[in-house]
Amino acid sequence: MNFHPFIFNWKGQYQKTLETEKQLSKVFGRVTVINSDEENTHPHWDNVGDSYWFTNQFMRALNLFEGDVFFHVQADATYTDWEGLKAQAEEDFEKYRWGVYAPNVDFTEWGPRRTNLVYPKLPDNRSIVACPDCT
Repeated sequence: MNFHPFIFNWKGQYQKTLETEKQLSKVFGRVTVINSDEENTHPHWDNVGDSYWFTNQFMRALNLFEGDVFFHVQADATYTDWEGLKAQAEEDFEKYRWGVYAPNVDFTEWGPRRTNLVYPKLPDNRSIVACPDCT
């Protein structure tokens, strides 16, 4: 399964993006940063300018996507076990043939009470949801 990770960066997130890019590169190899922070750029990033907010960043990522799994991370999101997340996503895909695989994200309006469908929970504390947070 070929994952293609994208990080969406914007003003104020530069250091977090650098750290996340470093972590994801160890797990996935290539990582594409869609960067709208005109003051902090890198030659290997896709520097699109400040007019690119989430929707335009997402559309740009879709155009650049090459792989089996589109893996998206917002610059302000943090996590510590990317390798475990990748392994779990691969395992769950084999079991459930998911279309969108999203974590239960803290500090968002799109928590389980708003997104979970009335279907029974899947094994291993998995849920079928109508609309996950995009993080």
